[in-house]
Amino acid sequence: MNTRNLVLAAAAALALAAAAPATAGLVVVQQTSLTFSPNDITITAGDTVRWVRTSLSHTVTNGTGTSDPNVGALFDAPLNATTPTFQYVFTVAGDVPYFCRPHLLMGMTGIVRVQPDLSVGVGNDIAAPGPRLLAAYPNPFNPRTEIAFELEAAGAVALRVYALDGRHVRDLRLGDLPAGTHRAPWDGVDGQGRTVAAGIYVIRLDTAAGASSRTVTLVK
Repeated sequence: MNTRNLVLAAAAALALAAAAPATAGLVVVQQTSLTFSPNDITITAGDTVRWVRTSLSHTVTNGTGTSDPNVGALFDAPLNATTPTFQYVFTVAGDVPYFCRPHLLMGMTGIVRVQPDLSVGVGNDIAAPGPRLLAAYPNPFNPRTEIAFELEAAGAVALRVYALDGRHVRDLRLGDLPAGTHRAPWDGVDGQGRTVAAGIYVIRLDTAAGASSRTVTLVK
């Protein structure tokens, strides 16, 4: 291949690399004795976490414990000699606690902290269109958290809480709001004023421009 063709090939390769979408990340968690290592990780929505077994028989089960009403709703997989690895793609921002069923009382727990993917528009100063749920603080929480959200334009909004099974729990904000950043508290009660059970809940923001969601975790 002559010099001119090499230059053209290199330019084409660079163009393809620039046009290629970013690859989601992979984080590996090792099972070491009766611990997950590391047991507290932070990833970005769209990333994958892979758990790898080294000995004994375990599970990787989402939730704060066996009494969590949403236990196993996202994943409840064995981690043993037959199935030595398990992986899960986290697509929704929020904190996801998990544990090993046989060794929960021995402290074999972990948490995956999923941050929203804000890569859209990076380098171009172009923000992703539509509404955006920001951080809920504190999260996990007990008994109260505050959810922040951002609107690009004024309009009607519906900010609601759902259980992981899709059940509607509570309306936090309904009606028209101006553009900008807003906050709404949730005190862990449903629409009838009843305290909800500990577990993971989905906060969903709907507007005419689109929707955004993230999870929060109520602990007790």
